[in-house]
Amino acid sequence: MAPIDPHNSDDLDHHPDYFTPDRVVSHSILSSAQQVLNYRSFLIRNASRTIDEIRNGSIDFDEPLTPAQGQNIIRALNAEIIQETVSIIEALAAVSMNPDDPPEDRAKQLLTYRNYEIHDFFDTIDDSTDLDRFASIFAYPDFDDLDIAEADEPWYRAHMLGNLQAYRDFYLVAKQAWDVLRTARNKITHGFFILMNSDQVLIDEQAEPVDLPDWCDDYLATAKWQDDDFEPHVLLMGDRPREAYLTISRNTAVVQNHLLQGLKRQIENQGEPAYPEFVYGEDLRPDWGPETRPTSDVVTVDASYQVVLNDEFREKQERLFDHVEDLTEQHG
Repeated sequence: MAPIDPHNSDDLDHHPDYFTPDRVVSHSILSSAQQVLNYRSFLIRNASRTIDEIRNGSIDFDEPLTPAQGQNIIRALNAEIIQETVSIIEALAAVSMNPDDPPEDRAKQLLTYRNYEIHDFFDTIDDSTDLDRFASIFAYPDFDDLDIAEADEPWYRAHMLGNLQAYRDFYLVAKQAWDVLRTARNKITHGFFILMNSDQVLIDEQAEPVDLPDWCDDYLATAKWQDDDFEPHVLLMGDRPREAYLTISRNTAVVQNHLLQGLKRQIENQGEPAYPEFVYGEDLRPDWGPETRPTSDVVTVDASYQVVLNDEFREKQERLFDHVEDLTEQHG
């Protein structure tokens, strides 16, 4: 990526010392992460819709599917739902880490995090985690800094406290979902594979056949070779699990978007947290509106940047396409 000109907005010209190219780049990373959320959410929804279409017989395949073929396609689509759900959860954890760091550093964590850091982060979250921790994660301002009328304090306190309590409840579920799904996701993604065999049999640890629960109509088995042994890992599948994964992915996308927007506003407010505009879950604010609004010095950051296409890599791509065409001509 080429250097960004931070002076692409009249507002930024008034604060040249704060809006360095580094901070404007970080603002762009946060904006891009919001678009990635939309992309991953689309893949999840599309996979779920396709499962329904296969079951309803509304997809016109080149040849009629055997039951085993249809089952395996559904397994692959469930694998995609799991993979993208875990990716959304991990991105949320990545940008939630180190909440005391400046927002531009937290943005970069989306590009630099390691898997063990995700584990370490979730290991610190439980039902006793103080709400101040989440206030820091979501870049909430100190209440005393809101500069509002005393009569309006109950309204703003209800908003901020209700949000933080809901976020804590959500993170506990996200932690549980990540713990359940991450092993299968790692096997799907990192060089392992999904077991798709119409003759495979599900057994318990005593080698007895397993009766699936009534909310489960199939399972997804992923496997790897470990310590000279074949090691399958099983996730039960069906409408209930799929609805749970869709719910957790939707909620994770919403919460992550709140967090990303809060960090962007913190950068726009020259590093100081700005009042959060979002409500998550039940709106616990009083039904009367406040007379005063919190003040902040939020400015518009509209970062444009140039992406450099490396000539050597472009030529490498072109050679690949040439070879594919040659292969097609020779062998069909």
